[in-house]
Amino acid sequence: MTLTSDMKKTLLVCSAFLMGFCALAQENIYTLPLKSSGKKVRIALEEQRQLTSRASKDSEPLFINKTQIVFSAEDESGQADLILYSLDKNKFTNISMTKDRQEALPKMTDCGFYVSSLTQDEEGLQRLYLYPTNLAEPELLYDDLHPLLDYCWYDNHAVLSLGGEQPRTLYARSRENPILLATKALSHLAYRPKSTHISYLEGDQLFVLEIVENAIPALYTRMPEGTTAYRWLSPKLLLAANAEGSTTAMKRMPTGRYSAGRCLRRLGNYRISCTGKSRPFSIQWKGVRGM
Repeated sequence: MTLTSDMKKTLLVCSAFLMGFCALAQENIYTLPLKSSGKKVRIALEEQRQLTSRASKDSEPLFINKTQIVFSAEDESGQADLILYSLDKNKFTNISMTKDRQEALPKMTDCGFYVSSLTQDEEGLQRLYLYPTNLAEPELLYDDLHPLLDYCWYDNHAVLSLGGEQPRTLYARSRENPILLATKALSHLAYRPKSTHISYLEGDQLFVLEIVENAIPALYTRMPEGTTAYRWLSPKLLLAANAEGSTTAMKRMPTGRYSAGRCLRRLGNYRISCTGKSRPFSIQWKGVRGM
């Protein structure tokens, strides 16, 4: 796999990516460098750095810049809030501190000024909040779309995957006239960099969808068997991770076919989930006993 200059730049910006794994009932967060040398890319497990070590669950890590990470942290009662960790200062700061709602699925908006979060209150109602990165008061974005299963950002507007009796996926360009992208709830939503597409995963197939009314999905590629997470590094380069714990780099060829690079590192029997925006990216491993 030959790295493009864009890919090399991405790897420099993404000096580390985040890994959290669950040993017994505990789930912690680690950073690991993603390194490139010539045509090879590898995850430097030997340079892992543990950020959290608690009995409660820490999950869904997200880089918001090169030195700061946001993640969802549960306390002893199961209440989840968003925490900001500064790598350079080794400091934890609460972004949210609520008693009436759970905070999950943090993602970075395109403008870079907000961390969004899917919240759920005690009655099960879901809302999408925006938390300013300067730690100002949060803003309520959506409170009238239920149930919200997944979302991503495109051109500073949200793509929303909704379940219930009328499952659908919308591009919320405006509240009055959202664009209907699909008449089903799509999962593993992500924006494909430098394009007008979002992508989603169905089984081992990755589809792309134009941001237009009633768009026709196009099969982009078949992913490695058992893929449960992926992350775009550039418009033609992505990482895919599967339930067996293998992470594979894949590059789109001029013919439209995909060339899968060799396994970067096999991590054992791990369940994998993804979070974060394309630059920098983060992957969170939810593991089984032992590592």
